[in-house]
Amino acid sequence: MSDFTEKLRLKGMAEEDLYFARRDRELIAARKKLDEAKKHEEVSAGDAPSIAKSAMDSKEISDQKSSA
Repeated sequence: MSDFTEKLRLKGMAEEDLYFARRDRELIAARKKLDEAKKHEEVSAGDAPSIAKSAMDSKEISDQKSSA
């Protein structure tokens, strides 16, 4: 009889391991997707400041020329 209960216990542990392994894979995939989206945002946003800075530089140059 104890052999049967041991098998039931092992079956429950195996099911628990499978559940958490699947959940971990889903969480890792979601995290990678989030990191990629964040990286894409940073790359897209990284272009905007340099464009804005060059526009500000050209405005300052034109302001200096008009002041002189």
